[in-house]
Amino acid sequence: TMGSHTMIRNIKTRKPSFALRVLVQERFAEIIAIEVAGYHSSIEIKDHTLSVTIDSLYETADKWFIPRRARKAFRSVAFEVLYFVGEHGLITRGADALYELTPFEFHGLFSSLVAAMGDADTMEGWLESTDTLALVDLHRSQTDMAMQDDRHTIT
Repeated sequence: TMGSHTMIRNIKTRKPSFALRVLVQERFAEIIAIEVAGYHSSIEIKDHTLSVTIDSLYETADKWFIPRRARKAFRSVAFEVLYFVGEHGLITRGADALYELTPFEFHGLFSSLVAAMGDADTMEGWLESTDTLALVDLHRSQTDMAMQDDRHTIT
């Protein structure tokens, strides 16, 4: 099997550019803010353990075609984001609550998920396959949020 091992090493994978990694991080930030925040189904505290169950995570991963190898990282990052930024902030301000973090904090939250996505071809393919969904589901939700903000503004 020496020959097949050598062939695998010779397959060139393109390293994702900084810009591509940022686009992937931003798409995930919007997905978590719009589709995950506000949908936890139970919280259980037992001794020194806090368990949060978010039933929609599996459905969200399927809906957004998140590659199998990145799903565990997606679930982990979703929990970290909810904990670090706060669910209320995500519900009321959407992805802006994440964009207000320092670049170091933002990258720190999403780096494991971006790494789990793999090479540039995988990231580009995923962004393309979710473009229409993002336009319809994420941007509509952001517009709804902006309209709600306008209704709450006292003039």
